[in-house]
Amino acid sequence: LIEAALQQLLSQRQLLEVIFENLQEGLIVTDPQLMVLVCNARARRWLGIAANRRVTGESLLSLIRAPEIFEFVTANDFSKAGMMERDFRLSRPENIWLQLTSYPVEESGGRINAIVFVLRDVTDARRAELQQRQAERIASLTTLTAGIAHDLKNPLNSLQIHAQLADRMIGSVRTGSQTVDLDRLEGSLKAVLEETNRITRIVNDFLNAVRPTDPEKQEVDLRRIIGETLATFRKECEEKAIALRQASDPDLPPILLDPEQVVRAISGILRNAIEAIEERRGTE
Repeated sequence: LIEAALQQLLSQRQLLEVIFENLQEGLIVTDPQLMVLVCNARARRWLGIAANRRVTGESLLSLIRAPEIFEFVTANDFSKAGMMERDFRLSRPENIWLQLTSYPVEESGGRINAIVFVLRDVTDARRAELQQRQAERIASLTTLTAGIAHDLKNPLNSLQIHAQLADRMIGSVRTGSQTVDLDRLEGSLKAVLEETNRITRIVNDFLNAVRPTDPEKQEVDLRRIIGETLATFRKECEEKAIALRQASDPDLPPILLDPEQVVRAISGILRNAIEAIEERRGTE
């Protein structure tokens, strides 16, 4: 009976050893001083330990070749820290990402008698995460490009309108049909210069999108910025029979903001409003 029980225990131990050696995870068990008790084949492979090397009784630190893992293990007291987890990228012996998790094992009295280290291959998860980040970056760039195209449309339309207006006035003078309104011509030319500068800034913002900078805030008169922005759309609105009025608090104090960003935001709102009105008219 005793012999049968021993044989059964031996068979169970052999079964557990087979399971232990063929786990997909690397498994190392040490005592609280990090002296190795057991180490399976997967852990040997990932840590670069020869299959025929006897590791029982050796210090775990003497077996670790990866500098990142060595630094992590030497910097922590695993018998006091509770569960810990860290990801590492290894180039040798394989180019993989490993996740190292440590679990302290307590006796019934609360004393730590062993540390279990589990190594998992998280390369696929890391690759999927990288691909997700790249996809998000591409989506962000696509959205940014669409926004830049929309931002460019506003000053380009304004440029076209003021250039046409200046061309008409010059043409009228050449034909002798009327004299030129210098103030109006000067206003159109100034608008052309302002919109040209705005296009330059928009393009520069796009080129610097990968390394965005903080807003250049300054105290400004918001009513003045709104008025100047409306002025660039006024001629277009007159030609399209769209009423354009400004209503703002005359006692509005100076506000700390980036004037260029505000101009772009207001221009976008106005352009959307003009396009919405034209679309609605087209359906009536």
